[in-house]
Amino acid sequence: VGSFFNIPSSSAVFEQLESRSPPYEAVASHSRDRPAVLEIYSHRCPVCAKTGRYALSFLDKYKDVDWVMIDGEEPTNYMLVQDYEVDSIPHFVFISKDGEIQGEAVGNI
Repeated sequence: VGSFFNIPSSSAVFEQLESRSPPYEAVASHSRDRPAVLEIYSHRCPVCAKTGRYALSFLDKYKDVDWVMIDGEEPTNYMLVQDYEVDSIPHFVFISKDGEIQGEAVGNI
């Protein structure tokens, strides 16, 4: 059904977002020239897949914002999950171009 209506599957959504995602280290710097959205997600999360489709549309429209995908279940990301006090996913962190956290949101946005 998804291909008939040109709706990407969940795995395709994550693959597209991950391929467009700059590394976290690049946006963690305070010497940035553009704002960023961090999305801490899981491949097994249905809400993450739904918001991922909106993220792709957002990225097509707002090319001056970095969207950084962080797999919360990846062991190498456990420290980030703790640092951002993630207790539910998807978890979004909005970062200014100066590297300051402007806000956070959890769930379906």
